[in-house]
Amino acid sequence: MTSILVTGATGRHGGTGAHVVRRLREEGRDVRVLARSRGDRTEALEAIGAEVVIGDLQDRRGIVPALEGVAQAYFTYPIDAGVIGAAANFAAAVRESGASPRTVVMSMGPAHPGHPSGRGRDQWLAEEVPPVGRSRPAGPARRGGVPRERPRTARAVRAGGGRDPQLLR
Repeated sequence: MTSILVTGATGRHGGTGAHVVRRLREEGRDVRVLARSRGDRTEALEAIGAEVVIGDLQDRRGIVPALEGVAQAYFTYPIDAGVIGAAANFAAAVRESGASPRTVVMSMGPAHPGHPSGRGRDQWLAEEVPPVGRSRPAGPARRGGVPRERPRTARAVRAGGGRDPQLLR
């Protein structure tokens, strides 16, 4: 059983997802990566022991199978167009799959409803889409097991809402 799904691990905006995968693998955790296509980045992640599943956050049909057997998920998405749709598709896939993974959202500093950038406001709005919520992770996330690049980097809740203070214990 794969216990952790990481989205955005093959992206080119900052490498947060790839860093999360590397850290989790260093801790011996089973990791599945959702990637849009195969290439050098997916090969590098497979070389360190991650499982790669092909799918796209803009199409929930590819997300549903990626959630099978997943207990936790890291939703990483850059400050870029499409984040609201990606978050909505992820939430719909969680509901459709019947899975209830604890979800960590790797937030961005500009994510704020009053940010002057439309993309900063979009990032904030995407973080409000269930299963994304407002509780903070516990355990390794606070001890350095997960990168914390900003004071509000990770948010976590159980699928369907409800805060989850036990995340990553």
